[in-house]
Amino acid sequence: MAGKNKAKALIGIGLVISALIVAAIVYNMETKTFVKDKVSGGGSAKDSPKLITIEKDPEVDKTQTIRNKITKYVTAHPSGFNKGAFGGISGLKIKVRNTSAYVIDDVEMQVSYIQSNGKIFKTETVYCESISPTSSVIIEAPDASRGTDVSIKILAINSKQLGLCYVLGQPGEDPEDPYRCQ
Repeated sequence: MAGKNKAKALIGIGLVISALIVAAIVYNMETKTFVKDKVSGGGSAKDSPKLITIEKDPEVDKTQTIRNKITKYVTAHPSGFNKGAFGGISGLKIKVRNTSAYVIDDVEMQVSYIQSNGKIFKTETVYCESISPTSSVIIEAPDASRGTDVSIKILAINSKQLGLCYVLGQPGEDPEDPYRCQ
């Protein structure tokens, strides 16, 4: 019985080692590609595979990662407002923050004015332009005659420096980089 358990353990270890070897080969192949190249030798040309290394550009990978997670880097929140005695919102300020290392050219937001019963009284679209890297901008939003609270939703973000064209709910055709400008 002990011999069978040892055999099973050895087989299991062999499978794990095999899986690690395959994973290492696949990882190594991600940055290399084979191409056919004409090599002359002995008076006749023949096809010979040639290994070339394609290095990934770390800056491209970095911008793609930020584009894919842009709503983690660009946020918008109410920074303060006044409520009227019988409802109504005035003096609404919105803080738009850019924690990325890239300039954000413009942000389109939807501001919803919410009544005490939880229903939306009205929505307004507001815009913010030119947010420097790792900084915040405070913009003013329109007043509303009714409402006791507000919510803010980012609808679109654009950045030439990032090659970013984010539109909420409308990713592009490339599943690996859906918000890259085409």
